[in-house]
Amino acid sequence: MSSNLSSLHTLDLTDNDLPTVPIAMHSLNSLKHLSLAANSINILTNTSLLGVANHLEELDVTELPLKVFETGALNKMIYLNTLKIGVYNNVKNFNIPRIIECNFGLKRLEIEVEKDTDLGVELSGKLPPKLRSMRITGPILKDLDPAILQ
Repeated sequence: MSSNLSSLHTLDLTDNDLPTVPIAMHSLNSLKHLSLAANSINILTNTSLLGVANHLEELDVTELPLKVFETGALNKMIYLNTLKIGVYNNVKNFNIPRIIECNFGLKRLEIEVEKDTDLGVELSGKLPPKLRSMRITGPILKDLDPAILQ
């Protein structure tokens, strides 16, 4: 399948029932925008997105029932400039700055909050230096830890 789509730039797999990141994506060498939002994916490892890591500019991993999100899962994404991510309370020691610490080109971060939190733990740490825009949304969000905006 993917051999016919080698020049594909955008792939939106939102709102399906994918249990894992499709291996067929690893050969999509021109892919710039990928949405995996609202699928059944519960594990993102250091190799889950390896095939698209070198050229992906935008990634949406919101609304996933993640139980494992390995710290290095996004490390190879040197061109990533927009990340849409959820707050994954089921992931042990979930921390967004740690997950994106190697994404030096990240300019836009969108965080979707679906569980009760003030993001104090999830956003504690240093964010990438080129980050210019951060959007935090969610109907359950009622308060922000003051340390986040300092």
